[in-house]
Amino acid sequence: MWIDVEDAAGNRLGEGPITNVLAWESKAMLSQAGSFACDVPLTAANQALAQHYRRVICRDVIGGATVTVGAGIIHKLSTSAAGVLHIEGPDLLYELTHCHVGALAIDDGAGAATVDGPELVMDYAPEGWSLGGHTTTLKAILHRFEGETVLAALVKIADLTGERFRLGVGRTVVWMQVDQPEAGVLLTNLGDPLASEGDSDIAIAGMGLKLLEDSYECGIGRLYAQGQGIGNARINLQGAACSYTGYTLGSDSRGYYLEHTATWSANGIERYKSFKDINSAQTLLEQAYEYLRAQLTPPVAVEIPVARLNRIVPVGYRLHAQCREVIDGGVVIDLDDDLTVLSTVTRYDGMGARLTAITVASVARLPKSEAGALVAMLSTAQQFWTHPQTTSGEVHAGSHENGGGDEINVGGLSGVLADAQPPAAHQHAYTDLSDGAPVRWRGSSATPPGTPRDGDLWHDTSGGGNAVKLYANGGWVGT
Repeated sequence: MWIDVEDAAGNRLGEGPITNVLAWESKAMLSQAGSFACDVPLTAANQALAQHYRRVICRDVIGGATVTVGAGIIHKLSTSAAGVLHIEGPDLLYELTHCHVGALAIDDGAGAATVDGPELVMDYAPEGWSLGGHTTTLKAILHRFEGETVLAALVKIADLTGERFRLGVGRTVVWMQVDQPEAGVLLTNLGDPLASEGDSDIAIAGMGLKLLEDSYECGIGRLYAQGQGIGNARINLQGAACSYTGYTLGSDSRGYYLEHTATWSANGIERYKSFKDINSAQTLLEQAYEYLRAQLTPPVAVEIPVARLNRIVPVGYRLHAQCREVIDGGVVIDLDDDLTVLSTVTRYDGMGARLTAITVASVARLPKSEAGALVAMLSTAQQFWTHPQTTSGEVHAGSHENGGGDEINVGGLSGVLADAQPPAAHQHAYTDLSDGAPVRWRGSSATPPGTPRDGDLWHDTSGGGNAVKLYANGGWVGT
């Protein structure tokens, strides 16, 4: 095996590759970036090319053809006393965190929901990336981003739709919708492993299965959901329409909620959650529905070491698992079911290519933990600061008194102030023109921003220029 080293633009560096690679290991993850690790001798040719943030692509000759074993971005380098350089980092999907989508609107161009979310987001991916599998979502959504990375935007669309994606060949995002293709593999640690030797459709599981069953936030039957805004200006579920069987919208003195009636009647568990990046009641309902749907029953996931399987199983596929773990005579894990592959670890070394570990689950997501809940809380805090949070006149009115000389009506904050008020500059603010068309500032760049709409303003810096252009009648024109 050898490793080609490239810069961010895809230019191959050095006079040749890093040779004599001892081992390469790739971990693929469903709907998130995976990772890699590899070992090369310190005496290997061109090993000094391995530097932080460079891209590494491992290749080998298998069956007479050159194949790509794996690829990633160098984040960590270390050496051992045995004279081995250890290289590790995320896989290429992590490149999608290197750029953001700005104020991208996921809509049909006229303010209505669309199924084109994956395509609209991938328009902002670095050069060389493409979208494979499906190009649309099954569910139409309406959403506005505010500076999220491309990867975070894809994850958000997956959250809003209940769909998933994975890294494909090279720099390809495979949008899977809700597809779960059959891997055609039986994963088992029962029976005689010698009897199935040479059968590539049978994976022999090792011992030491790890159960990842977590009931955190499971069994919830009623969700009080809030979107963008502060105080009385917060978006809630009022005005949303729910057509999902078994779910109802309701309200009480604490606010509006979405309820899965059967689960609520059985468990009586409710939650209050804020989604500070959502600015419409209908999108909030879709988020609440997908959240509740995922929490109805505790997911069961199992990490399984694999003793033998000389083939690759993509994440998101389904396989049949027949595995049992016995400790002190007691059966602690007993699987006999079709399960979804959430992650895989594949190793390439002198023994060839083989799957060494796999995580499978009853649903296409990992169980949530308290650590995951903490990460979600931090994400909500970030959304609060990056997305505009509107305030209401009722909130502001509390700081004024009736009968003042400034002619303010405290109840509705209508009227005229005695002193002239200078306009405030707001990021991505809208200003109505005389003909009703909104103006939207799209920033400075050498290339036109994606998904333009009439009234968009853009600072064109291409060719060293310095021109402000307006989007009107299907094209950008100078102002």
